[in-house]
Amino acid sequence: MNRTVVCRISLWLVSVVCCAGIGCQRTKPVERVPTFPVKGQVLVGGQPADKARVILSPVNPGDDQRQWPVGYPRGIVKSDGMFLIGTYELSDGAPAGDYVALIEWPVDPPQPATATTDGGQAVLVDAGQPDVDDERQGTDRLRGVYFDKQTSSLKVTVEKRENSLSPFHLQLP
Repeated sequence: MNRTVVCRISLWLVSVVCCAGIGCQRTKPVERVPTFPVKGQVLVGGQPADKARVILSPVNPGDDQRQWPVGYPRGIVKSDGMFLIGTYELSDGAPAGDYVALIEWPVDPPQPATATTDGGQAVLVDAGQPDVDDERQGTDRLRGVYFDKQTSSLKVTVEKRENSLSPFHLQLP
């Protein structure tokens, strides 16, 4: 065999071995901080804020983003206005500490209309765009008033026990 062929085969083998080694590496599991159950309720004008998003933003998140590898504790408001907070799982709670509750109540996006062609294939038909003043006002019924850490007055303390928050009584801006 000539030298060029041997070099090519050697490079190919090295690259296969390296790729196989990279693919077999195990990812380091997320280090979980202990969490404590948190439940609450969001009412807007006395009515449940169905599908509102609640995020607990730490007052002092620390400089190390590895402290929050999967994001801040969060939950989705159900049709009765109740929510459960989860950090690593859907409703596993939040680490003990002080937070600012951020709440966003998205406008239901328009559903694209569909039509069926003669061939039986579904195709999308343009349903138009919603009339939007600006990005935040167009997506948040609360117009970002409760979704800004600097201006939100919704303070929460999660203690090392089961936490049942006082209801958040909000008004439409």
